[in-house]
Amino acid sequence: MPRARHARLLDEMRAGWWASDHDVDAIRQLFIDAATRGDSLLTAFQPDVEKIAQYERKVLAQRYAALLHSIADRQREGGSQVPVVQHVGTEK
Repeated sequence: MPRARHARLLDEMRAGWWASDHDVDAIRQLFIDAATRGDSLLTAFQPDVEKIAQYERKVLAQRYAALLHSIADRQREGGSQVPVVQHVGTEK
């Protein structure tokens, strides 16, 4: 079974450990491993803060706003105006 996108992100960002939600034995083992590590878990857990920051709401909102501005700029440059909302039965 291919790894889920969230599992890949956790691995890439070193943001945690994962197991399939259907794999009870793997989930149990994660809890056992965490309990066994105790305080050393804090040193083993080293998330990539810079990679994680790219998913913060403020960053995503800025990227989305930039995308909308670039679309609007292209529309102005092309001279065509695309209505934001088009109602059924409205003639253009």
